[in-house]
Amino acid sequence: MRSLARAVGIRCAFVLLIGLALGSCRQAMAGVLSYRGKITLHPSTAELAEALTIQFAAPAQGADHLDLYLNRDLAISSLSCRSCLGHEEGPANARTDARPIIIKFRQPLRPGEIADIHLQAHGKLTDVSPDTNSFSSPWVELSIDSGWYPYEPEARDLRFDLQVKIDPGYQLAGNGKVSGGNGTWRLVQKDATSDIDLIAAPAWTASELRVQALNIRMIAVNVPPVTVQRFAQQASSSARTYSEWFGQAAARDLTIVLSPRQGGSSYSRPGYVSLAYSPPAEPDGLLFTLAHELAHFWWSRAPSWSWENWLNEAFAEYSALMYIRKSQGEAAFRGLMLQRVQRARNQPPIWGVDRNSRAYARVIYAKGAVRLLQLEQMVGQEQFRQLLAALVRRHIDTTQDFLDELQAESSPEMRMRFERLLKDRRPWRARPARRQ
Repeated sequence: MRSLARAVGIRCAFVLLIGLALGSCRQAMAGVLSYRGKITLHPSTAELAEALTIQFAAPAQGADHLDLYLNRDLAISSLSCRSCLGHEEGPANARTDARPIIIKFRQPLRPGEIADIHLQAHGKLTDVSPDTNSFSSPWVELSIDSGWYPYEPEARDLRFDLQVKIDPGYQLAGNGKVSGGNGTWRLVQKDATSDIDLIAAPAWTASELRVQALNIRMIAVNVPPVTVQRFAQQASSSARTYSEWFGQAAARDLTIVLSPRQGGSSYSRPGYVSLAYSPPAEPDGLLFTLAHELAHFWWSRAPSWSWENWLNEAFAEYSALMYIRKSQGEAAFRGLMLQRVQRARNQPPIWGVDRNSRAYARVIYAKGAVRLLQLEQMVGQEQFRQLLAALVRRHIDTTQDFLDELQAESSPEMRMRFERLLKDRRPWRARPARRQ
């Protein structure tokens, strides 16, 4: 999904063999590369057990330790590797319910050196973020926010191959290829992603459709078929529009989950979207959210752990706003845009915004969308769409590369003007975008 080559300066010099063909030669080989092993879930008691092999590669400066995070409820019964001296555990974070696991190496690992870390943990997941997670008999949904597996806090670029054991009456899906059944499943992701996500339920309905080269599968629990079909139609319409504007998405298979979590957030991973939906809400009310999450199939290459994440979130946000303008008209677009102008007032600049600041979300979503509207007005809608298509086609993942592309598509003066906007905190009053 994203390259760490600029950050770690490591060239891909050989093919990583991790036993199960979890990918080939990578430009960036640093941090946690893969997870393999077995997961056992007991939804009725909220118990989870895991036996994992975590493959880690040292970054350019080498590594004398590795920091991972794990849910406070999961006790580690064993942790070892050939290079490991031992590990320490710190206090849990009150916000994430995850605690740090500091794995120390006997000798510092050389740049690119591999360590296979074997870890076993188990416990009852009583503390999981209800915003994006659930662990109960009717519905299991686990993502990084629950800390259900040991994860790196930043720079995640991983693959996985997991066997998942669960009660035979459950179905299972996730952000990877799923096979198996009758209580024993396999979840595999061979392409780089930032998370391991899975869902399970005793029963659900699924519908499938094809949009150009994209295969879409809708999964829903206790949602009327007519409602599922309306979501599918909306997904099809927005995906087709983005393909026309930006080119084909990198992903070929897309799973959209209508999660029965009561409220909470929606989120996306490559090939996977979880949309928080509580019947009897009408699908039209979630059109923008769905359009935003689908847009991430075109906008997800920038590092999500830094201020550069605005290249993911602001561009997905403004793509969804462009889709609303096309499908619902200028008035609907202006209404949503004015909301973002209000949220963006008195917020810090986008450039270098602190991810841990309270303003971060408003800056990269709302202020980012406002700045992109300004850019669209400066260059015109048609040239703006051409610029977006060029960014996707060239896999732009840094702001400097984006500015270079903007200069190539327009002029040095336009580049300087927009760079000043990224570094400016002054409020701005929205105007309707110029049509060509």
